[in-house]
Amino acid sequence: MRNHHHQTCGIGIGGRHCRERHEKSERGKKSVEMAKIRYREKEWEVEDGITVRDAIMEIGMKPHSVLALRDKRLIKGQTVVEPGDEIILVNIISGG
Repeated sequence: MRNHHHQTCGIGIGGRHCRERHEKSERGKKSVEMAKIRYREKEWEVEDGITVRDAIMEIGMKPHSVLALRDKRLIKGQTVVEPGDEIILVNIISGG
């Protein structure tokens, strides 16, 4: 079972674009389609229209510490988040 992020991102981390995860079936309400960001076992929903870099900062992470993938393809920090996007963050691994 996944451990989902259940805090509102406006408390402690993140800001106005990041929302607590809601199920579409919650009390019969129809929810607006958001973009999802996943990192390891955590998941956040963010509003569309911001850059991937800004979304990463909204969830409290450092953009230079992760790579963002959409549809298994690397995307740049300047890429604009679209409704329904599923963005996976992976650690940058380097060595010598």
